[in-house]
Amino acid sequence: MKKTLFIVLLALIAAAPAMAASLSVTSAAAMGNGAAVNQCSGDSQPGPCGLEVTNDGTTQKAFVRDETPTDETVYRSTFYFDPNDINTAGTAFPVGGAMTLFRARNDAFDGAFQVMMTRTSNRGIRVWVRSLSNNGNPKFTRRMDLGCDDPGCVVAAITLPARIQAEWTQGDTCGAASGTSTITLFDGNDAQVDTSELVDQSNNPVGINNCNRDVDVVELGLVAIFSNTIPNGNSMYFDEFESFRTLAP
Repeated sequence: MKKTLFIVLLALIAAAPAMAASLSVTSAAAMGNGAAVNQCSGDSQPGPCGLEVTNDGTTQKAFVRDETPTDETVYRSTFYFDPNDINTAGTAFPVGGAMTLFRARNDAFDGAFQVMMTRTSNRGIRVWVRSLSNNGNPKFTRRMDLGCDDPGCVVAAITLPARIQAEWTQGDTCGAASGTSTITLFDGNDAQVDTSELVDQSNNPVGINNCNRDVDVVELGLVAIFSNTIPNGNSMYFDEFESFRTLAP
């Protein structure tokens, strides 16, 4: 069964019709205690840009939340993403600095999987999925290049906005690595660029023991920042979030 939520139609934007009432924000006042979430300007950025997350120069977070999934054992999300003017050449987003763009978890805050973003040594942007086992140990997909537009970039940018699709399944046998996670990357022309399952250090496909994990809540935006900050005023674009699950209506 397919359930679709369009981020541009949230209660976040007062002028927008309330067609996704189940989607809420973490803080109705400050939107993550500092960072701002606004409808982005269609004139300044062609293509989808229904949600703009603008950082305040700290590690504060700003994201939207969907609480309609219910005990999901199979889940897939897809959304458009554009790093926009995140300063990959500056020291404010250092090499190895990472952030969470999307997170799926249960009501007890036990994570199932995340879509992550990092900066590489060649000033490029990469995305991947981090999936958690029952004991909290993570496994990862390969990291996929979005490239960047800075003059010093080595990796050329793909056509943006990219579409990121993340799929996750709960393992059907406890004690066995039967759970899965997959990330698929499409460019702005909707052509598939790359795909990856969970892999080991030799890039061999692996499963994950996650039979006790399920999905009740998903969050999209600047969900978490690890060991770095983003320059004040720099923003990212998100749009056309779709939530696919098996149990919720």
